[in-house]
Amino acid sequence: MSEYSFKDNSGLSIWLRRFLWFSIVVLAACIVSDIFERLLLHDIENGRYFIESELNEAGHKNDLRQGVLALLSAVMFFVSGIALLRWVYFSVQNAQVMNPEAMKYTPGWAIAWFLIPVASFWMPILVVHSLFRASKPESAGADQNSFPIVIWWVQYLISSSLVSWSNRMMQNPETMDEIYLGNALSIGSEIFGIVFCFMTLKLISRVNSLQSAFDPVSEASEPTENTAESTAGA
Repeated sequence: MSEYSFKDNSGLSIWLRRFLWFSIVVLAACIVSDIFERLLLHDIENGRYFIESELNEAGHKNDLRQGVLALLSAVMFFVSGIALLRWVYFSVQNAQVMNPEAMKYTPGWAIAWFLIPVASFWMPILVVHSLFRASKPESAGADQNSFPIVIWWVQYLISSSLVSWSNRMMQNPETMDEIYLGNALSIGSEIFGIVFCFMTLKLISRVNSLQSAFDPVSEASEPTENTAESTAGA
């Protein structure tokens, strides 16, 4: 018998979806803001600003807008990340009740593999693949194809890598080309981030759909019924 208990994950899932949708909106706003920044750089290069005060004002507005959106993006990354890890924890806990043989990881280790350096490059893929396998009923047939899960996590890794690269480029740029490159990397990271959020929404819906079909009451009563039948037969 499993040491874990099955818990309804729907309430947490609703909040996680809200956070992800808001993250998508913020990332889309960041893309628009980056495009405006790129246009500003183009205008500066072409000598559109003849008065220094106008240039300073345009630069200040750009920096303020970019700073606010960067803060919002960081907050949503933190909040959504915590919500996602909580969802993984409770989903893995439910999977341990549904099929402990297929669910190879405990809830605690499932979270840890998302956070441990280096191992976090590939272990989350294995954790989520195991979660899918354990959440599927035995009558469902073949195991879940891991390729979409790989693509899902690669989106996150690419987005994180691009934003780190962009931040390094924009800290002390020496040429306009470096600023343009940092801007392009930022847009790329935001696009991959949006794709990751959409794929995460689909992941949540799929796992919740599989686990919602599980009836812990009937599963718990089966051993009792089998024991009673064996006793009667004896």
